[in-house]
Amino acid sequence: MDTFPTQLDDKEQLLRLLGGFWSDTYQGQSFLSEALLARANLTKQTFDRLQEAIDCRSRLDVPLFRKEYWSFLSVKQSIISDFPNLYGEDTTYGDGSIYGKRSETLPFVYPISEELFDCKVITNRLTDPSIVWISGTDFIINREYKVIQFKHNPLTIEGFSQQTLDDGDLEAILWLCRPSIDKQYVYTHFGYVVSLWAKTSQHYKDLVNNVFDSLVWGTSSGRTLDAISICTGIPLAKGNETVTDIAQDSRNKLIVTDKNLYKLSLNAEVTVSVGDALKEDQSLTSAFKYYEFNRGEVPADIDGLSLYKDLLPGNFVSELGFENKDLPTSVSSDLNGKTIITFPVGGHPFDVDAFWDEVHARGLASGTTLAETLDTRETKVGQPYEASLPTTINPFAFMVSNFLRYGALLVRIKAEAVDPDAAGINKLSYVKRLMPPHSTMILFVELPSVEEEQTAEEDNSATSFRAANTLDHEITDTSVQDIITARVVRGYIL
Repeated sequence: MDTFPTQLDDKEQLLRLLGGFWSDTYQGQSFLSEALLARANLTKQTFDRLQEAIDCRSRLDVPLFRKEYWSFLSVKQSIISDFPNLYGEDTTYGDGSIYGKRSETLPFVYPISEELFDCKVITNRLTDPSIVWISGTDFIINREYKVIQFKHNPLTIEGFSQQTLDDGDLEAILWLCRPSIDKQYVYTHFGYVVSLWAKTSQHYKDLVNNVFDSLVWGTSSGRTLDAISICTGIPLAKGNETVTDIAQDSRNKLIVTDKNLYKLSLNAEVTVSVGDALKEDQSLTSAFKYYEFNRGEVPADIDGLSLYKDLLPGNFVSELGFENKDLPTSVSSDLNGKTIITFPVGGHPFDVDAFWDEVHARGLASGTTLAETLDTRETKVGQPYEASLPTTINPFAFMVSNFLRYGALLVRIKAEAVDPDAAGINKLSYVKRLMPPHSTMILFVELPSVEEEQTAEEDNSATSFRAANTLDHEITDTSVQDIITARVVRGYIL
């Protein structure tokens, strides 16, 4: 079977493919071999594009980017900018940067196409270049602002091909070696089908495949957790492996097993140790933890749970909070002599009263009230009295045992540990489509706390300030008094 030649970078091999005359007798072999090499590169590029088209037929094989062999960048003098340092840029006070003056690191900025995703090397010509610029040292591609930043102005560097255009503008040609071109292959072939778009990345491709797996094979809590892991970039263990090392480099914390390598943010706290045997979908860090309540087990590391009004039956103003600790109960009777038992629930007083009214009303409708259910007497005759009812109840454990264990999944994410190259924390809203029927996911995203202190000097001319301060006074409309929240306040300097 004929195969496509694989040694197209070998000039001598290319001459031999033409025949003995060209490889042994012809005297102009140097020029001919260079021409053949250029033609071979074009042929390889054509073959690679054909292979890309074939791979795009499969959601598993679809390539992320088109890999060009060479691509040129036209830099015009009328467009290139010499930007000053501006407010909001990534510079640090005291590092020598001066507001309004040009940055000395990568000061020359030029707009690029949205399709140019990455490039590692820029040269001044295709063969035997005399100028080679390396990414990260001589230039960087800023995908957020769709610009390329140069250390030196290529229009002033001797060696780049330049010409004066008809309009008098000066143009320089730069050659990009092996650039990655973003053609949105994943979205245009598969992502659009499920109305899911994100920046092209391996995380995005994995998320699209996760959605298609759920459509083909059915939804499950495992696929839901995998989707959350993809959106946040916080990995879960693949399973059947043992931790062999835990290390850290300049960018990530690393968990090494006998089968895989897991990368975590430097802000993530590792919760496994060397020698631990990992199960499938096991959490590796406190930045991504999940709790399934199907066994009725109460996690000790959760202080409590607030259920938003959408998860509660009835007409409530806001959420209700259930603490994870034993709290004293209260026993009373209604107008018909039915015993009522309650325990402290956090929330607006109107919501708390409405909640217990709803609980008692449903108990009457079903024929068994909550007090009758919790009656500890062996022989239950008449209404239970206070001595036959529990004196303390754990509100969170009560909710877990009676409600949350029936299809609820609690997921806890720390935003400071989310990978910036992940599919995106904003894509978590899509995950609700992947939930199995008759199940609920409660997602908590913890934002990092920020502390800031301002001291007003006696000679300060300011008379007022506006800031976000922590709330340290007692919260009267909830049973939880140690909650820290943030709100915008106004203050006056006396």
